[in-house]
Amino acid sequence: MNYLHKWYLVEAERQRVLGNKSEAIEMYDRAISGAKENKFLNEEALANELAAKFYWEWSKEKLAQTYMIEAYYCYVQWGATAKVTDLETRYPQLLAPIQPGIKTTTTTASVTTKGSGSNLDITTVMKASQAISGEIMLDKLLSKLMKILIESAGAQRGYLILSNQGELLIQAEGTINSQQVTVLQSISVENCQELSSAIINYVARTQESVVLDDAVREGQFTNDPYIQKHQPKSILCVPLINQSQTVSIVYLENNLTAGAFTPERVELLKVLSGQAAISIQNSQLYTEVRESENRLTQFLEAIPVGVTVLDASGKPYYINRAAIQLLGKGVIPEASSEQITEVYQLYQAGTQQEYPSAQLPTTRALSGESATVDDME
Repeated sequence: MNYLHKWYLVEAERQRVLGNKSEAIEMYDRAISGAKENKFLNEEALANELAAKFYWEWSKEKLAQTYMIEAYYCYVQWGATAKVTDLETRYPQLLAPIQPGIKTTTTTASVTTKGSGSNLDITTVMKASQAISGEIMLDKLLSKLMKILIESAGAQRGYLILSNQGELLIQAEGTINSQQVTVLQSISVENCQELSSAIINYVARTQESVVLDDAVREGQFTNDPYIQKHQPKSILCVPLINQSQTVSIVYLENNLTAGAFTPERVELLKVLSGQAAISIQNSQLYTEVRESENRLTQFLEAIPVGVTVLDASGKPYYINRAAIQLLGKGVIPEASSEQITEVYQLYQAGTQQEYPSAQLPTTRALSGESATVDDME
């Protein structure tokens, strides 16, 4: 068995403590994915719970909610009833979306969806939800999400549309007969002849789902040029919404069967849509954080001033090019704050005496003091 996920989880916690959010995000998701792959249900639950706490402390309530619900379902499957009760008691606000519909026994668990009277198998929901939440890279997430949505809804083909500066762009497309999903091609909906732009624009404008059992003969889009030309049978178009904002739009077709998108399949898609929206935003947030870090690094490398960054324990974490030229060496991660003067050969000006560690600007900064010195060489 592979125990790497245990290391990922410890590393995620370490990066959290150090304040390295992007690294922590990646490590939590790797820990969850690894635990799931190797069937360590208890550790999958724990990793989800710790990730939820991380996002909760970061004031990312929707992301915290996603991971806490995953932790809850894992604990239910594991049979850890005391832990389930503990989460219900400590995090009622995060579990609010599922609390009214959760039914648990010693052997089964199901979610009752409001308004439909139908029961969705929690195992199906969990597998799809965990697969969606297990990816942090946007291209891989969109590919996996497209496959899950096509299979779950019973569609022949589907498209995932994201908005960029007000323009609706196709960022993923796939078919039931192919394992290959094309992602991040950024094709404008208005320029694509393979779907109904009228339906997509309607969903984007109203945030309402469109379900057509026989698109040629029923509904308000029977006169749409695309529908008249291609004669599609079943069409389903659903907005993925988070915090009242449309994150993405899913467009699905089945041209073999009328009424292919049954109420149960539509309900399942709606249950998954919240997780899908949050996962996309999570992935976009991760990409933005990484891009911000890259821009900051490029800036620090370009300025003609030596810059050194220490972590919370006082060990060197980053040294820019100018600082390497001044110090004669780069990051020595094992050097403690007490060893910095010796490792980097810092002396009191005009003497051969090492600069007192307690008087170093970095040491004083770690205690909350802003410091400037002019007697070091």
